Amino acid sequence: MNTAWTRWLLTPKNFFFFIVGFCIFGLVLIYDASVAESLSTFGHPWHYAQYQAIWFVIGLVAFIATSFIPLDIWKALAPLIFIGAIGLLILVLIPGIGTETLGAQRRIVLGPVNIQPAEITKLALILFYAHWLEKHQRFAPFLLLTGVVFLLIMLQPNLSTAFITVALATVMYFLAGGKIQPLVIFGGVGALLLAILILSAPYRRERLLTFLNPASDPLGRSYHIRQITLALGRGGLFGQGIGLSKQKQQYIPEVSTDSIFAILAEEAGFIGAVLLLGAYGLLLSTGYTISLEELKAKDHFRFLVAAGITTWLALHIVLNVAAMVALVPLTGIPLPLVSYGGSSFVSIMIGLGILWGVLKQSGNRSGQTRNRVAFRSRKR
Repeated sequence: MNTAWTRWLLTPKNFFFFIVGFCIFGLVLIYDASVAESLSTFGHPWHYAQYQAIWFVIGLVAFIATSFIPLDIWKALAPLIFIGAIGLLILVLIPGIGTETLGAQRRIVLGPVNIQPAEITKLALILFYAHWLEKHQRFAPFLLLTGVVFLLIMLQPNLSTAFITVALATVMYFLAGGKIQPLVIFGGVGALLLAILILSAPYRRERLLTFLNPASDPLGRSYHIRQITLALGRGGLFGQGIGLSKQKQQYIPEVSTDSIFAILAEEAGFIGAVLLLGAYGLLLSTGYTISLEELKAKDHFRFLVAAGITTWLALHIVLNVAAMVALVPLTGIPLPLVSYGGSSFVSIMIGLGILWGVLKQSGNRSGQTRNRVAFRSRKR
């Protein structure tokens, strides 16, 4: 895990420029993918890119600001942040406060700003469980708290996000030293519940049937995944060339959000897709290395925070890319740092800011230790 590239990224300055460069790449990719849709819908090519640029600035400020907040403050505020996130999940379900779109009530609209409480909840969950699981790993309260979050998100409804929150909570419980046997039982019951939830909702059942037989209805329920498959096939090894995607010409739905990986693969080919996945791999490797360093230092809160944030990113990346290559049904999960969207992007940038803060504060701690050792050596 601790490769030369990872060691390079473990330098706070390099980590900062890597994240900023990743976000700029995402902004350019969003513009490239959304030109046709933006022209058709809004009459100019910049609509999605200009809004994402605003989110980029907000996210960058949040990324920098949160990195300077001591981890002890995050630890003290974790229960309040979690309670606030639960409050937002309740508010979004209240008619007149939450906005319904395509049968789902997932957003709170405040003027030009759309807030998705479920995205905020993922970060709140990480901070709270890092604080709570550091002290004890009682399974019954863990199950109750996780169940409340799952239920509130399912009422929107949003199965993919609910799944991510449960998976994230489960990983953190395991890393904190929780007992394996209750987790195995919990996993079995959860898999059964997931199957029931999928089969009980017509649109989820259609997604599953489409996944099992993509050719079943090419102009209907299979349309999205078939267009994605065409994009991946057209990309080949080296791609069609930047800006030359055919599928982004309003063939693929959600082209700048859920399906943006397919456009990259069509234009930059297998090589470009691998390079993007390699960059994600480097980021994840760095995040888990930071968490392991905190475990060695016996700071379990920082260890769980760093591991939780990195796992959050990993779940998004794996589910999005797996859906694009038809390994799992389409989920609607955005790709971190490169998909269009405000709440998800800013939440992830805050999480990365906290991770950057762990890295910087760990470096300061290591420097102070080296100085103490050198001072003792001089005294001798």
